[in-house]
Amino acid sequence: MKGRWALLVGILIGVSVLSLGIGAVSLSLPEVWNGVLTGVGLGSAPETATAVIWELRMPRTLAALLVGGGIAAAGVGLRGIYRSPMAEPYLLGISPAAGLGVVIGSLFTPIGVPPVAGAILGAATAVLMALGIHRLTAAVGAGNRLILLGVALGLTFLAWTVTVIFVGDSPRLPTFTYFVFGSFAAVTWSHFLVALPLIAAGAAIIGVRGRALDLMSLGDAPARSLGVEVQRTTTWVLVAAGIAAGASVALAGVIGFVGLIAPHIANRIVGPRHGRSLPVAIAVGGTLLLICDIASRLVANPVEVPVGIVVAAIGGPALVGVLLQSRQA
Repeated sequence: MKGRWALLVGILIGVSVLSLGIGAVSLSLPEVWNGVLTGVGLGSAPETATAVIWELRMPRTLAALLVGGGIAAAGVGLRGIYRSPMAEPYLLGISPAAGLGVVIGSLFTPIGVPPVAGAILGAATAVLMALGIHRLTAAVGAGNRLILLGVALGLTFLAWTVTVIFVGDSPRLPTFTYFVFGSFAAVTWSHFLVALPLIAAGAAIIGVRGRALDLMSLGDAPARSLGVEVQRTTTWVLVAAGIAAGASVALAGVIGFVGLIAPHIANRIVGPRHGRSLPVAIAVGGTLLLICDIASRLVANPVEVPVGIVVAAIGGPALVGVLLQSRQA
């Protein structure tokens, strides 16, 4: 286990360094290293390289790690609640719902002010969506029908989001591409610091409920017999997943499939126990999304491809694989 963690951390650090060096202005490894040290007062790199790293690429890199980890944490929680490998924020319509909340909140945020209103309203909308989806499960059942319901609602919320963007026509609103496909190109430190406590809180709540989720994997009745308050656990995890997903959307737009892929990989590495799989899923999700962000800068250089498109190119086949595997099971 220690060896796997060392490998995962090593990959994460290597990808982060690569992210700091790639862009319109390419920086070598020594330039990245000296620029990072200069930013903390321990080096003397050129002013241009230091500014590129600390004002542009460092917040972007950290944001990709944060959003990937937040979506992965939400995916772990939703998988535990629904006992389905396909339960993740995008496929359940939670992320698109958060996008609508972010758009509406952004309309009331003055230009140049960190998008606090958008982030909070986006997270709140995602929480309401998560709770609403759970109530609808009694009518539609779990499994594939639940995913179909989530996709249908997600497309509806996405259409409303686009409508608000075009009708609002405000410089306060990010672009259509940002909300539909996701992007880290415009992330700043203020944006990152708004989302950080929300995503961290969501992941922490899911982590605290890890033991209860393990027991709920046996079924609600057995879990109750073992002392688990199923309804309370379900509510807390859904709220936490909504907060993490909503804040992630506020930071980077609607990005799908990370909540599907990262928990699946984590389960393969450390097994299904939530206390072990959650931190691994967070690390995998952050690393995966950062890799996709790097690819988005290189695929059509100098034009930047929206990161959500790169993720979808991986996530689509991954979803097919999960569907085939669950069918065989």
